[in-house]
Amino acid sequence: MTKPTLKLLSHNIQREISEKLRKGQRGEEWFDNQDAVDEVSQKITDEDHSTPRNIKVMESLSRPINCSDLFVALCGKQNVRSLSLVGVHLDENSASRLSETLRHPQTKIKVLQVWRFLPSCLASLCDSIKENKELREIRLTFHGNLNDEQTSMLLQALEDNQGLVAIKLFGVDLSNHAEKLASLVRNRQKMKELRLSRCRLSNVSGLAKAMATSKALEKVDLSMNELSSDADIALMLTSKSIKTLILSKNQLGKDDGSVFGKNLATNETLDEFFLEGNPLSTEFASSLLKALQLNVTLKTFGFMSSYMGKAIPSQIDTDIRNIVALNRAGRRWLRAASEPNKPSLELAPMAHLLHRTRFEPSSLFGVLREHTNLWVNP
Repeated sequence: MTKPTLKLLSHNIQREISEKLRKGQRGEEWFDNQDAVDEVSQKITDEDHSTPRNIKVMESLSRPINCSDLFVALCGKQNVRSLSLVGVHLDENSASRLSETLRHPQTKIKVLQVWRFLPSCLASLCDSIKENKELREIRLTFHGNLNDEQTSMLLQALEDNQGLVAIKLFGVDLSNHAEKLASLVRNRQKMKELRLSRCRLSNVSGLAKAMATSKALEKVDLSMNELSSDADIALMLTSKSIKTLILSKNQLGKDDGSVFGKNLATNETLDEFFLEGNPLSTEFASSLLKALQLNVTLKTFGFMSSYMGKAIPSQIDTDIRNIVALNRAGRRWLRAASEPNKPSLELAPMAHLLHRTRFEPSSLFGVLREHTNLWVNP
């Protein structure tokens, strides 16, 4: 099998750029003031054909927004498919109306994102999640910590809803619920994406086994947790379905990485792998180097040569970057010849620098030309 182009790129920067571009292209869907929310609520009520299918409400501290009327308007309506509430404070009345909307059998919302949901309002939301047959993706961030009982209730609701294919939780303490997570993955035969970021996960052996045996799971994000078992990660790499694995900012890479390296080398499914922000030992980095030489499918790799004062030997760092650079250069002309009218951008291996640098997309190319080798195909 021919090795594909391998890009070495900081996951955080890649995600930041994509997010900015997305907002710029689809900014008309965002509503950031009460008048705009009231206007779209009226359009939904009137079944106006100009109503956007994807509604995103963003509240700032200086401009609070009441979404109760919006939820009432959405109840039973079929034209809106995605609802995002970013920073919106939902009191018990608003949360109750949102739950009623989700519970209505004619509501066709497929994607729900709520950032800042109050834990005290969780019970009604869980009831509606259980009953809803339309939801396909849910992302939740809470304004305050959930206790163990609330967390168990949430995970049970997510497991009971058999329609969900993407589950994303941020900042939820799941340290005591690893087995429940494993059960959730085992029982969700159609789930394609699982994101559990900053959830204090440490012992995930059961979850890793469930991930490895899943036939549908394609994207997993376990970044910003407390993972330290390289054996668990090695087990994840035996998956025949996972295409994107994000393990940034954990405590991985402390052993010799022999099993990890063997499984990464033979993995033929993984397209993207992000490992930056982990304290890699010299032995682990050496195993990683050998795995990258042998792997034939990996296209994007997130990596940092140093983190929190801990650095791998410069020669190993250089060798890892050379593998990426040579792989990219060797394939460049093939893609240019096969797709002469389709420009492609590839970033040279400077993930440790990109990870620390913040910039606007307008200045992206200037920064990259100064610090990296930039390839742009004609």
